[in-house]
Amino acid sequence: MERELSKIDAAIIITLLTVFGYGLAFSYLSFYQGYYHLPEMLLDININTIIKPLAMILMILFVLCWIVYGFYIRWPRLADLSYLKGYIFIIGAVMILSVTGAGKLGGFLASIKTDYMVIRQEEGLFVVVSSYKDSLTIAPLNIKTQSMTPEFRSIEIRELDNTEIIHFENGLKIDKLKNSNDLKND
Repeated sequence: MERELSKIDAAIIITLLTVFGYGLAFSYLSFYQGYYHLPEMLLDININTIIKPLAMILMILFVLCWIVYGFYIRWPRLADLSYLKGYIFIIGAVMILSVTGAGKLGGFLASIKTDYMVIRQEEGLFVVVSSYKDSLTIAPLNIKTQSMTPEFRSIEIRELDNTEIIHFENGLKIDKLKNSNDLKND
């Protein structure tokens, strides 16, 4: 009987960790792509996109645990957590804060990114903003203002031609989204 319960417990833990990993990846990618005003329907969550935010958050959690441990060693009376009724509260708080932190980290990393793939096409220059399955999401690039317009196109990866990686010293600025009044005037 006890062995069956341990198998169930292990299955629940594995399921929760899987959901947690997908939650981290979704939050990270949602904020990362949100910086460019990409819709969430273009999020592609797979094992490759889960590993980066999960590894970063685990490193941050390790450092935080090390700090808390140091705090506990110095001031054990202040760090007494006996008033908490179990570890569920702590685990839940860590998970919520991790998912929130992953989102903020994604948005921050997008805002400080400086190297982008630029594609020359007949219509002008385009910057690669994201990939989705076997295609790339591109947007028009204004090289003079070092900004991109959030008007997206999708091209297949096999159609890539005339591409190079360009370094933008101050990052890439994102033009404002059009509102409905702007659309009426076009």
